Amino acid sequence: MEWNESYNIGIDVIDNQHRQILDYINALEEIRSTGQRDRIKEILNDLIDYTQCHISALKKTCWNKSAINIYLRIAVYMNYL
Repeated sequence: MEWNESYNIGIDVIDNQHRQILDYINALEEIRSTGQRDRIKEILNDLIDYTQCHISALKKTCWNKSAINIYLRIAVYMNYL
């Protein structure tokens, strides 16, 4: 899956983190298609750790925004799923 600029939410640090999460997802897809199963645990652990950092960053940057902005961000996340 390629990053599309329409995925940006307008907060650079968060947009960059979303790109990194997409890179992890792409790495898992590569593992699936190439059969390099020995890397799955490593990539999943990295993804989990990174996602925890990302959630912390969201709390710091987005939590104090208006409810409308938070709902918009949730809508963007739903497009990733």
